[in-house]
Amino acid sequence: MSKRWRQPAIQPTDRQVLTRDQLSDLADAMGPQYGSMVYLGAVLGLRWGECAGIRVGRIDFDRSTIAIVEQVTRGVGGRSVMGPPKSEAARRTLAA
Repeated sequence: MSKRWRQPAIQPTDRQVLTRDQLSDLADAMGPQYGSMVYLGAVLGLRWGECAGIRVGRIDFDRSTIAIVEQVTRGVGGRSVMGPPKSEAARRTLAA
């Protein structure tokens, strides 16, 4: 008879929530190239790869939406590779 394997209990993680001023300071520190990614990640809850995968054509300014249909991941040798999200659930349209 085989023993059942149990996953370890999930340990809660303390997460720091930034104030509006801290978020602004962080975006400024990241500079013009990455500052907007800080806001996208913080406000919309996007991961880095999702932020990096957004293209202008995926932003609908009339409807105020952003379509998450591709992301940047690390490929062979650490190179950045554009590809689809890892799951269908990650493919979504968000109100911006």
